[in-house]
Amino acid sequence: VGGDMNITLNGFTGRNIKIFMDGVPMQGNSSSFQLNNIPVSLAERIEVYKGVVPVEFGGDAIGGAINIVTNRTTNTFLDASYSYGSFNTHRSNVILGHTPPKGFSFQLNAYQTYSDNDYKIKSRLITNGQYSRETYEFKRFHAAYHNETVVAKLGVVNKSWADRFFVGATLSQDHQEVQNALANIEFVYGEVETSRKGIQPNLEYYKRNLLLKGLTARVSANYNINSNKSIDTSSYKYNWL
Repeated sequence: VGGDMNITLNGFTGRNIKIFMDGVPMQGNSSSFQLNNIPVSLAERIEVYKGVVPVEFGGDAIGGAINIVTNRTTNTFLDASYSYGSFNTHRSNVILGHTPPKGFSFQLNAYQTYSDNDYKIKSRLITNGQYSRETYEFKRFHAAYHNETVVAKLGVVNKSWADRFFVGATLSQDHQEVQNALANIEFVYGEVETSRKGIQPNLEYYKRNLLLKGLTARVSANYNINSNKSIDTSSYKYNWL
């Protein structure tokens, strides 16, 4: 839980694949609000484009694109869920929305994830700089991860000047204990930690038949404020024991 992600699409990977949310690129978002840590309830559907990307995305994705379309219903609804799993993993999510007859509308999606990630692995043991010849089974002891995010929108729907007009913000944070070197599971960290925070104010405007029949206007805007912190103040060397 909380690990890095890698997407391969149409034979391409990395920068050749773009990820969007409601048509807005996600690469500027904080890493605490990305495809590997958002709940499935945030999406109404997911569109996958291989090779050819629709012109309205405006992205230089030669491999393709993934567009997450969020729930845009104007009904009144409430959905809450909680799950518990192996390695002390907790996931909770609350999503609600309300639109009275006058057209004022608000939506809120809040979720949280936590896991100890203390599963067992097999590795050689390093003692005084020397690698053991045999491989042993160890339990991860410094790999916990937690993430908290709130997505809120406030606006109006079905007005003469706008079918949808919302202003909102996404607030996200996560914290991760780093157990071992990324490319070498045998090299153990005991106190390294990373934390990330993101604030994303946003605006959405949509109107069909604006001034002229058949003319549709859509505006999406956001601003990303991100901070990332890595902490390594250990005065000790660790191994799997």
